[in-house]
Amino acid sequence: MNRFSFLVSRLLFLVFRLPRQGQVLVGFTYGLNLIFFGNTFMRNILLIIFLVVVSTSCNSKAAKFDKETYEEHKKNIQQKEKTEPLAFLSVTADDKKNLTGKMVVTCTITNNAAITAYKNIRLKMLCYNENKRAEEHEDVIKNVIFPPTSMKAKLKYRLPKGTGSIEVSVMSAAIAVKANTKP
Repeated sequence: MNRFSFLVSRLLFLVFRLPRQGQVLVGFTYGLNLIFFGNTFMRNILLIIFLVVVSTSCNSKAAKFDKETYEEHKKNIQQKEKTEPLAFLSVTADDKKNLTGKMVVTCTITNNAAITAYKNIRLKMLCYNENKRAEEHEDVIKNVIFPPTSMKAKLKYRLPKGTGSIEVSVMSAAIAVKANTKP
């Protein structure tokens, strides 16, 4: 029996020895004290074993870049972005009245797509008065919104008195032709 197997068997004996007079915990702590504080050789052996296990369990092979898979994945994302623009566009609105009595609605349109840019974004604004729809407006924002950016747009309307809340949503959008280059 070589020295390493002897030390491992001794360690297992100290840690898991049979209870004698209820001193299992004492044997366990004695074994840990022996490993970590008394015997530097055993500590070094355990450190080497730990490092070998960690280094072999990790995938050390470098992942190769596959251009074909990347292009295919990029086309799949672009196809999804083209067919479902509403899933990638979101709008938030903030409203206030100006001095002339018009309601100024400041919309922030965000493009969450990865590749596709959108233009001609149709917004639908619903105005409510006491939980009943008072008015409905549609607007088209003709600017191009590149991914992943936001754009602000101001809409001005003379709304009926008593308009309490406003809801703005995206109805549709067109795909910008040159999405990869920013102006």
